[in-house]
Amino acid sequence: MFFYRLQGTLKYKDWGMEIRNSIIKKFIDVSTDDQSLVGEIWFSSFGSEDNGLREFISSVCDRELKFILKILSINSPLSLQVHPTQKYSDAHNLHPKPEGSVALGSGKLFKGLLPFNHPHVVQVLHSLASKGDGKEIIHDTLGLLEYLCSNREYFSKQFSDLWDSFAIKPTYIEEYLKVCGDELWMGIVMMLLDHQLVSKGDVTTLPSGIIHSYLQGEYVECMSPSDCTIRFGMTPREVNRRAVLEIAREEISDQFDCEKLADRSSIGYENWLTTVNFTGHLESCVGEGHFVVILLLDDATCVVNGIPITRERAGDAVLLYADQELNLELSGYGVIAQER
Repeated sequence: MFFYRLQGTLKYKDWGMEIRNSIIKKFIDVSTDDQSLVGEIWFSSFGSEDNGLREFISSVCDRELKFILKILSINSPLSLQVHPTQKYSDAHNLHPKPEGSVALGSGKLFKGLLPFNHPHVVQVLHSLASKGDGKEIIHDTLGLLEYLCSNREYFSKQFSDLWDSFAIKPTYIEEYLKVCGDELWMGIVMMLLDHQLVSKGDVTTLPSGIIHSYLQGEYVECMSPSDCTIRFGMTPREVNRRAVLEIAREEISDQFDCEKLADRSSIGYENWLTTVNFTGHLESCVGEGHFVVILLLDDATCVVNGIPITRERAGDAVLLYADQELNLELSGYGVIAQER
């Protein structure tokens, strides 16, 4: 067994939580009154987040290891975005980025478009028809989104009138419009999105091509080793709406393995399986020649082939390489992300 203590890379974000209120504080040395906004901590062998990890990997085996494991701490909405599919990536020299997450507490997100017959969508269609807009050329929710996007200046000017005409006014839309500046048409777009509330342990899968936004909460996020994000709105950063709409039209092919139990949740994609253990005892086996990332929180303990992992702080992260089969025993609050 080869052991490497991971150093997480902090990402300070305007949408993040104060460090003192974030689970991320467990992995760093921070004063109890630190009010800096931190959005993510990355444990990664990818790009600039390497932190010397690739040197360790090359010293124990003769192959590459690419992974990104994140903890997100979100206080206000991230951008409305999509990750490129394999087809789009091949055509534009990008990397697909399917991802999934396990909620560490309560949270909110937009995930995908609502069905065309959903009351929110029907309401938008009826309001457009009453104002003489082109309802007859729209055949699905994505088509309605395309129509709104192509007439966004008009719908920003008409937003107040349209909003007043709605019988159903989800309260969250006015809250999230605060991050949209003068692009009020995004309030109508939000009527077309599936607004989901998640609880501790809930698993969210985001295949490439799904329009989404994390809105609030803390999550363990696992993904393909890519940082390719294409934004649609809810952000001051560069957007590429034409690309988002093109990608959203493609067939979704990513497959995930997910499980939620009383005391743990897991999400698997391709050759990685990530399990968040909240309470109790978790046993796992790592095959020879494979890597495993272990995050330990609070008073969690982990024993590997009878040898306990030493702790340095309330949040510890280690990478192990199995030169022989490893038997892991995790007790308490922790994460195991392993190759399979």
